[in-house]
Amino acid sequence: MVQQAENLAVQEVPEVVVVCQHHWLIKAADGPTSPGVCQVCGETKDFKNYVETATWGDTRLINRQDPVPTSAIMSTKMDSWEDE
Repeated sequence: MVQQAENLAVQEVPEVVVVCQHHWLIKAADGPTSPGVCQVCGETKDFKNYVETATWGDTRLINRQDPVPTSAIMSTKMDSWEDE
């Protein structure tokens, strides 16, 4: 009697990875970074308190030759409100 080997197909089940959709609670800015905690899973992370491409001082405003006085801006706004 000849024995036939059964071909059993083994199906691999992909591992399920649960990914949290974080809801961060970030503490107030105090220095270059602020700690944050996910309200869902409790993961912690440090967040930068600045945008990497921005500078702390905007040189376009610092180098301005003839700044517009605040009183001129306010009077323009007040004039436009009176016209309505």
